[in-house]
Amino acid sequence: MSLLTDIQFAGRISVYVRNFKQKGDFIWNFSCPICGDSKKKRGKARGYLYRVEDRLLFKCHNCELPPMSLGRFFQQIDETLYKEYIVASAIERNKGRVGRPKKDWKEEIRDMDFSRPVVVVDPFAGLPTLSSLPDDHPAKSYIVNRKIPNSFLDVLLYAEDFAAVVDKWKPNGPSLVHEPRIIIPFRNRKRILAIQGRSLEPDAALRYITIKADDDTPKIFGLDRIDLTADRIYVLEGPFDSMFLPNALAMAGADLPKILPKHKTIVVYDDEPHNAEIVAKMDAAIRYGYRVCIWPRRQQHTGRKDINQMVLDGQTPEEIRQIIEENSYSGTAAKMWLTKWRRDDYERRTQQNRSNRNRIAGN
Repeated sequence: MSLLTDIQFAGRISVYVRNFKQKGDFIWNFSCPICGDSKKKRGKARGYLYRVEDRLLFKCHNCELPPMSLGRFFQQIDETLYKEYIVASAIERNKGRVGRPKKDWKEEIRDMDFSRPVVVVDPFAGLPTLSSLPDDHPAKSYIVNRKIPNSFLDVLLYAEDFAAVVDKWKPNGPSLVHEPRIIIPFRNRKRILAIQGRSLEPDAALRYITIKADDDTPKIFGLDRIDLTADRIYVLEGPFDSMFLPNALAMAGADLPKILPKHKTIVVYDDEPHNAEIVAKMDAAIRYGYRVCIWPRRQQHTGRKDINQMVLDGQTPEEIRQIIEENSYSGTAAKMWLTKWRRDDYERRTQQNRSNRNRIAGN
């Protein structure tokens, strides 16, 4: 596409969006019409057009969609504008062609079938939800036995052939084993971000397999349900753990999402003070300014390293939520409690090892 054509069409966006403003030679800012930006604060403007080489791209810093071409953006907001843009781009492409027969731009436009809808592959079409399966089905039994809230039985799906689902969605994606898996869909309010498959085999080499839509997609579970205006937001490690708390996300190995309001977000990692990776992530979250849950000593040493295990051992989600609220810290206090959390665990394990050695020696 031509940069000149893109610039000519950039100004026409003003009639479709709020708060349109040109902020530089090749930068336009406005309220995103795809996600609605903010219905409570109408002055919010987090959609941008910006130059990348010889074209303009659109990016919204609220709805987490990857950057898209101007044509694709027009396709999202107005069909007539999109058609006009395609025609203008075709004319521009056919100008000044040298050394080969020029294709008439009108012929090129006639070849374009605007009546044909854009094909969006739904990898979950035809897959049963866990709620629709018989109670004795292994997939449903597994989730019920883990005491996952019943409301998520309509969210989780079952695939007899996980590899076939991924192949349908990403034909050039990774080569996977054809096996049954529970499917955990990662979505925002507009599209599928990732597909996670949970094996039903207890000794599976890969219990979880996660395939992202693309490299830049945030691998975060729960973006389709999160309410950023709520008083509290919880961020956990795994999707299953996030299902026990209200208004919760799961990072699933991803970095902390930048869109979260730090003053009302609590980051909750597993209760594993001897895990260097978890400690490093907690330290990073504290440095970024988040409140972080530092599990109290009474929770430790029980084998209950995550929220799901705590529920299986008899604690209610309400009790766990209260523990999190009462033991979350930020800033200097968080750093102090993180150090104490690690030290207490080290002392406990040292004492346990000493007792084991004495018992062996006594035998």
